[in-house]
Parts: sequence; structure tokens; C-alpha cells
Amino acid sequence: MSQHQLALLQSSNDLIIKDGVVQRVDQGRYSLQLVRCKLQTFVDEYPLNNEIGFIDIDNDFGKGVDLSDLEIRARAIILSCDGVKSVTSMKISLDNKSREATLTFTAETIYGTITSTVEW
Repeated sequence: MSQHQLALLQSSNDLIIKDGVVQRVDQGRYSLQLVRCKLQTFVDEYPLNNEIGFIDIDNDFGKGVDLSDLEIRARAIILSCDGVKSVTSMKISLDNKSREATLTFTAETIYGTITSTVEW
């Protein structure tokens, strides 16, 4: 049985509405959207559970950032998503001056290969 999720624009996470109907995604697009949403959630963003979240702006984008720690945490988030079997590649780049980071990854899912770039 395939899971269905409300379709979100990758650029803004806004709902996709076509002809007055909220669109849904499934299979590989569902897995990709789930991974992206989890990776874009900030620590303490969800007040009912402060353990949800990947990026901690105050600690992850300052001086002395451990990129291997970010990669381990990102890999764990990706692998925790429904349908994801493995992460085949990952690259994290960090600009300490602008406090911006980019994660590019490829993962194998039960639906095939997904690739995405997430920016913070």
C-alpha cells in the first residue's frame, strides 16, 4: 500500500493547489518530500516535542562546526524516513561568514533513487 501526503512546493513548502484541489504525492516523491521536510525542521521549532528538528542555528552554523557530526545527523534523519533504504552520497558545505549551509544527497528508496539539495 502506497502512502499519500499533501504535495508541497520544494521552494517554499506551500501546498500545491491545482484547479481548486489540494494535490497529493506518493511513492518516490513522498519519500523525497518527507526527507526534505525533516531536514528543514529547526531544533525547538515544534513546541510539543523539542527533540524534533535537525538544524540548531545557534550551534550548527558558528565557528568550529563539526561537518562530520552534521553528516552523521543528516544521514540518520534521511534513513529514518519511510521507504528510504540507504544513502549513497552526501555532501555538506558550510559558509560560516553568511551562516548558510547546503546539503546535497542521493538515497535509494523502495521506489528508486532520489536526489535533492537542501539549503538553510
